[in-house]
Amino acid sequence: GYGRALSPPFVLGSDGAGEVVETGPGAARFRVGERVVAHYVVDWIAGEPTEEVTRRRLGGPMDGTFSELVALPEHALVRLPDSLSFAHAAALPVAGVTAHRALFGQAQLAPGDTVLIHGTGGVATFAIQLAAAAGLRSIVTSGSEARLAAALELGATHGINRATTPDWDARVLELTDGRGVDRVLELAGGDSLARSIRASRMGGTVLVIGFLAGLESTLSLPEVLRKMVELRGISVGSRSDLERLVGFYAARPQRPVLDRTIDLADVPEAIRALGAAGPFGKIVVRTSGAERDRGGT
Repeated sequence: GYGRALSPPFVLGSDGAGEVVETGPGAARFRVGERVVAHYVVDWIAGEPTEEVTRRRLGGPMDGTFSELVALPEHALVRLPDSLSFAHAAALPVAGVTAHRALFGQAQLAPGDTVLIHGTGGVATFAIQLAAAAGLRSIVTSGSEARLAAALELGATHGINRATTPDWDARVLELTDGRGVDRVLELAGGDSLARSIRASRMGGTVLVIGFLAGLESTLSLPEVLRKMVELRGISVGSRSDLERLVGFYAARPQRPVLDRTIDLADVPEAIRALGAAGPFGKIVVRTSGAERDRGGT
């Protein structure tokens, strides 16, 4: 769906955390034995994206992290605190950084502002956690009552069942007294995008992050102009975004939501299962032996 041609043999996997086992000539940022998490967009260190710094990404076009040993440039690594386990750290680089940048990387939101979050996958669960910690109100949509209940327990303010409330955009307007939300994390795409614009406030922002519901959308341009909505694409973030996210979890008791942990040999089956029903949070792949006890698991 992202339009990248990959030639097998190819190593999948875009997230990863582990221990430095060897350093190359001239490497100075880390020592052998230090715990690190890999940044997905290898050369994007800070600031705004450019074609040059966003070209190399783990799991496409570069070989990825579903491997026991991975060679990476040292500038693509972030040091981990002892309180954060490898499993939780491995959930951060793509989904966590995307949610963090969507909420805090653009025009600042203020406590009490409202965000609309579609779904309950990796990006969504991170966004719910981060929004609650920042004092933001969040409205979550899902087709599952059980997942909506879990989202509310995680910190969401309201839940809307898309299956029983197909006109969920009207319900969003009701929940915001007709004003609309300040920001939308559009993870569905397809026909959902037009409804997200209708659910936005005047001058609100709709961030296009995913397209699970379809690769193409039809918009009413008069609606976009009337509401003066800002439409932006979000594709992860920089290493500095990942560093801030690591700092967030290091300073708080919250941890990323993990759906389950599987072994490396079970990856093909897990990938096939994603098409049937997405996880609540992230699926973690254990590539080698169990991590030493570090208190934060």
